[in-house]
Amino acid sequence: RKGVQMALANLGHDPGPADGQFGPRTRGAISAAREALDLPPGEHIDLALLNRLPDIEKLKALQSEKARRYSLSDLPENADPRLRKAVEALSNHDIRFDYFRGHLYIAVLTGRRDWAYSKRLAERAGGHLVSITSSAENSFVYKLFSSDDRFVSMAWGDGQKVGPYIGLYQNDRSQEPRGGWVWVTGEPVTYRNWSRGQPNNFGDQGHYGIFHSFGELDRKSEQRVIRWDDSGYNSGSNGFIMEIE
Repeated sequence: RKGVQMALANLGHDPGPADGQFGPRTRGAISAAREALDLPPGEHIDLALLNRLPDIEKLKALQSEKARRYSLSDLPENADPRLRKAVEALSNHDIRFDYFRGHLYIAVLTGRRDWAYSKRLAERAGGHLVSITSSAENSFVYKLFSSDDRFVSMAWGDGQKVGPYIGLYQNDRSQEPRGGWVWVTGEPVTYRNWSRGQPNNFGDQGHYGIFHSFGELDRKSEQRVIRWDDSGYNSGSNGFIMEIE
C-alpha cells in the first residue's frame, strides 16, 4: 500500500504521506491516476492499475550520485512517461534525476554555457527550466546537482563558483538590477535567494539566473553553491536544472 502511494506521487498525483492509509487524498490520487492512464474510473486498485504504476524500487536503483547517460532500454517497462520522454530527448547528455512533491527534476550536463539553448532543450524534453518557489525546493535542487562537481566551475579567477542555469530571467527594458525578474513558467518570484550583493547586472549582461557562491571570498556558511546570481546568457556552468510537472 505504501508502494502504491509512492508510485502515485511519482506520477504527480498527491496521495498524501506514504503511510499505507488510503484516506480521501489517496483515493483521489487513485481516481486521477486511473483517468490519466485511460483506465475505467474509480477509486479502487486493480491489476490493470498496478501494471501501469511505476516500479519505484527499479527507478531508485537507476539513480546514481553522478550524472550519467541513460537509454530507454535502461528504464523499467512501466516507467514514468515523463521520465521516458526526457531520457529519449536527453540521450546524448549525462543527467541526474529525482522527484520532489510529484514533479520530476533533472540536472543536465550540456558542455556549453548557453541559457537559450538550455531553455530549448528542457522544453524538448517535456519540461522547463526549473522554477524555485521555496527554501525546501531550493535545497532539493542543490542536492540534485551538488554531488557531481562537473555542475560547478570557478569564475573570474577570484574564488567565486558558478553552478547550473535555472529558469529565472529578466524581462527586457526592466529597471536594473532588481526589476523585471520572472520565471519561465510565468510564476511570480515570491521566493528569492540571491547571493550577497546580487543581482548586480555585471557588465550590463546579467539577465539570467544561475546558482552561485562567493566561495573563498565569503564566510564559510556561504561557500556552497546554493544561492543565485544574475549572469549573461553564456556565463553559467556547463549545465542546467529542468522540471517536469
